[in-house]
Amino acid sequence: MRASVRSEVQTVAIAVVVSLLIWLWAEGQNVTRKPLSVQVILPELAGSDLLLDAREGSAAGFEGAVRLVFEGSTAALERVEDLRGSILSVAPGSPGLPTTPGANQVVNLMSALRAHPEIIRLNATLTLVEPETVVVSATRLASRELPVRVELARNISLAGDPRPSVGRVRVRVPEAQAGRLNEEAYALAVVSEDQILGLRGEGTENVKATLRLPAGMGEFDAVRFQPDTIDVTLRVRQALESAKLPANVPVWLALPPTERTDRWEIEVLDKFLPEVTVSGPPEQVARLGRPGTTVKAVVEIGSDDLQRMAEALSGAANTTGGNGAVGGGTPGVLTKAVVFTGLPAGVTPVGQAPQVRVRIVPVGTPTVPPAPSPNGPAGSEPGASTGAGGAGVGVDGRSRAEGPREESGDSEGAEERPVSEVP
Repeated sequence: MRASVRSEVQTVAIAVVVSLLIWLWAEGQNVTRKPLSVQVILPELAGSDLLLDAREGSAAGFEGAVRLVFEGSTAALERVEDLRGSILSVAPGSPGLPTTPGANQVVNLMSALRAHPEIIRLNATLTLVEPETVVVSATRLASRELPVRVELARNISLAGDPRPSVGRVRVRVPEAQAGRLNEEAYALAVVSEDQILGLRGEGTENVKATLRLPAGMGEFDAVRFQPDTIDVTLRVRQALESAKLPANVPVWLALPPTERTDRWEIEVLDKFLPEVTVSGPPEQVARLGRPGTTVKAVVEIGSDDLQRMAEALSGAANTTGGNGAVGGGTPGVLTKAVVFTGLPAGVTPVGQAPQVRVRIVPVGTPTVPPAPSPNGPAGSEPGASTGAGGAGVGVDGRSRAEGPREESGDSEGAEERPVSEVP
């Protein structure tokens, strides 16, 4: 009796499972509908030589929004949902595109989209496309091969002529205008100003050039190059050009971020530089006068400099050497060369870098008049001689001490300018 009951339960369970599986399979095969919207991009070329112009006909108001309706199984329509909001580009040569030139050519979007790979993989039936067609203008293109000449946005010093990577290129223009491309026609490979500014200096470099037809050939309704850009090889010859930075360039002060600024009074005594001559490639020197190019003179004080000054002032050592020499000079005054920031690539100062004097003393140290500036009178603040200590400015920007001033000429009304500091 028990075996019979057990057998009946097993039979019922198997029947239930099989029924459930059949129901799930049938549910997946039910045919339903699903609408969604996509963006459709028409090709520029319907084929190898037929140019489509969507600026005319009904396509002029067509912005690519298309409503699609699919039919299929539940499983297929789940895949269809992944297409919602997608961008579908119609490939040249697709079904539904015009095959002949003319002003009112019809693009059948239903045919074109049914053949689209993204639609095919869904395994669902595309039953509706709105709009189903758009009207465009189609123009037959004619192909010609033209020799290439290189044109630079401006003259630069070269060792030899520019060399294009290809000697001839293929150009396509409307068939009705192809007669202008006679035996004397050529294509221009134009090297832009940006490409020239990117040159590193002397030597051989490859740059990108954009192809176009000379302006003397007149206007064409359409011009298509293949390829549309080529490489051009330039053998740049170094031609240096000199220029002067503006007089009275302010000197900025740079300190290590780890140094405590409350222990020292630090003042750049030569707050402004005289005229500084720089040289470099002409295209880089030309950047000096353009907006966005800011050149700064910076004197960098390192931890070693501060230690050396502390030892000299305490009498523990009297060191000499290099730009950081302190021995034999005014106590607490360091002479260092400035560095320039913001100079374009390849532009450097002519000769030795200007030197400036920096007073570095512990807080509360009496001011001692320094020796004359190594840069001459122009190295100090306008309106005051280099023998003046000027108003001491600490690294926190506050005036620490006032030294004696020697007036050079008529200094009445001279403007006091603070030292600019780099944090």
